[in-house]
Amino acid sequence: MKKYHLVLCSVFLLCLACNSNKKTSLLNNRNNQEVVPEIVKTYFIESDSIQIIPNKTHSIILYLSESPTSAANPTSHCKFVIFDIKLNQVLLQDNYSNSLIKWYDTNSLLLTRFFGIIETPLSSSIKYYLINIYTKEINEINSDIINQQLK
Repeated sequence: MKKYHLVLCSVFLLCLACNSNKKTSLLNNRNNQEVVPEIVKTYFIESDSIQIIPNKTHSIILYLSESPTSAANPTSHCKFVIFDIKLNQVLLQDNYSNSLIKWYDTNSLLLTRFFGIIETPLSSSIKYYLINIYTKEINEINSDIINQQLK
């Protein structure tokens, strides 16, 4: 009987841990084809799991696919498409290895690049860049600014 309660509690805690309040959607392109615009689908392959991440005004969507690392493939890979809902067009698309991408503000993405071996979050092997989605300019920003925001 004790094992039954332990299993039941474990399942309950697992369900709670998986429940998130984020406004990010995760979908597999095969199952929810109508959610992703046709023009955006052309940048991904059918097996990609796509995260749908709107900016603060919900006028522009970041479609993001990240490949996880493993012992066989220690290099992660992310590809993304920025889609303007009002203009119904792709503003930017790109892909990076060993990187993370997320919204920085309404018109900019924060690209975090990992070079070499990462020892700590304050490591010098981490570089930060801002990508303006309209001008496509990529500017490196001081890691002190990002590290202050993380504290």
